[in-house]
Amino acid sequence: MKIAISLLAVLLFIGTDLLARAAAQGVEQAFFSTAIEYGLNGIKAATKLLPGAVKLHR
Repeated sequence: MKIAISLLAVLLFIGTDLLARAAAQGVEQAFFSTAIEYGLNGIKAATKLLPGAVKLHR
């Protein structure tokens, strides 16, 4: 039950974030910017949790 509530909260947060961006930027640009931001945050989190698993070339 706790997982279902957490999942619902995450979906609600993503939805409101996407609606706010769509109002400011337009629908198409909001989808791309949200996807890029969430993807980059996922990569950053993965590198912090598993520093040896993901190697970024700089």
